[in-house]
Parts: sequence; structure tokens; C-alpha cells
Amino acid sequence: KGGGGGGNSNQPLFDSCVSKGETKEAVRLLRAHEDLAISNAQAWAMLDAIPLDVSEENETEQQILVSLTYAALRKRGILRGFGAVPVSPQALPLASKQVDVSALEETISLPMSALTPKGSSVPWTALGLAFCAVEYGAAQQLGYDPMSSVVPLTALAVILDRVVLSGAVWESVQRVVFPKYTRKVIQHEAGHFLLAYLLGCPIQGFFLSAWDASKAGIRGQAGTVFFDNDLSSQLKANKVTRTAIDRYTIVLMAGNA
Repeated sequence: KGGGGGGNSNQPLFDSCVSKGETKEAVRLLRAHEDLAISNAQAWAMLDAIPLDVSEENETEQQILVSLTYAALRKRGILRGFGAVPVSPQALPLASKQVDVSALEETISLPMSALTPKGSSVPWTALGLAFCAVEYGAAQQLGYDPMSSVVPLTALAVILDRVVLSGAVWESVQRVVFPKYTRKVIQHEAGHFLLAYLLGCPIQGFFLSAWDASKAGIRGQAGTVFFDNDLSSQLKANKVTRTAIDRYTIVLMAGNA
């Protein structure tokens, strides 16, 4: 379906709201008038126009808007995959809470070693030692005392990067030295994003670097921001079901996949 072609008198108003980034009003019109036409491009524009705000005073309101937008678009057949995978105990591949290793490996068709994070401290330690050796030698060649010049300055730079920029500079160095790191981050966040979408958890946004997160006012590195309406409601009622826990756990573990 394409925007602008509906017979509803509110169609021009809806198209205008979408073009102006007024998602809240556009969602209200969609919910009130089922004969409004909407294109895929307009649907993506509505989602993109929702600002990511995880501040305590605005997060709840934004989550409501995101939930209503997802529901409205899914009803129009645009987000057909959203919530398409059930997470009831009967739908899970392993019904028992206690799973032995052989049964798990047979179910996922992977050895347990594939789920174990690979250590990467050795190359980074070697790189750090090499950098220290280079700057130490350079300081001596220039007639400076390394212990009172480059060493404390380097330590200060590392601390500032970690505290002020959430490690954004160091992460940038990682991407330059190890190009595969960027692909690894993308695949990791794609796992979270895909499973959250399929399991019906609205996604507020995602970041692929610390720089992206800092631009949105969030301290941290790459990540996918999602929420589970059922789990939130159950937590408020002080009664959480296994289904809600399973769904949330699956999304959290999806990055390893």
C-alpha cells in the first residue's frame, strides 16, 4: 500500500505528520482510521522519528509510543515478523528446566565450545606492551624522563577516555587494529535485534559504537535497547511467569549466537 492514495479525508493530514516526524499524531490517526493508506517507507519514517530517550522522566512515555507504533504497523501487515515466534513452554525446543550438555548440543547442532566466548586478552596485552615500549623509547630519545612525562600522560588519557567517553577512543583503536572487530559487533547486536523483534519485544534503538551511544546521551558502548511489556507488567504485579523470563533470556543470549 502506498501513502497518499487513501480515500480518507485525513490522509493528507497523516502524510503530513509522517513527513514532519510527528509519529505520535500519525499513530493516533492510524488507530482511529483503518482505511488510511501507509507505505513501507512511511512506516520506517515513523519509527526513525521516535527519539531514543532513556531518561527516567521520559522513558515510560517513549516506550508507550514505541509499543503503539509497533502494534499499529503490525495490524497493517507491515511488521509481519514482529512477535511471530511464540515463547510458551510448549513451544521451546527443550521443555525441561534441567538440560544436559549432549541434549543441548543436539538441539542447537553446535558444540558447547561455540557458545564459549573466545579470550582476546593476549593480543591486547601484547599491543599495550608494544605501545608502552615505543613511547618509553621515544621519550628517552627526546631527553625526557618517561616516568614523569609520557607514562602519567598516557595513564591520564586512558582514564579520561574510560570515564568521559566510555572507552570510545580505545574502541576506535580496536576497530583500526582489528578490522574483524567491527563485523563482530554488528553480528552481536544483530542477534539481539532479530530475536527481540521475532519474540515481540519493541526495539527503541541500537548502537554499533560508543560514539553512537554518546551522541544519544547514553553512557556505554554498542548495544540494543529493547523492552518487554509483559515482563514490565509482571514485575509491577510482583509475579513473573516462566514465559516472560524465557523470552527476556533468549534475547539477552542472542548476541552469542
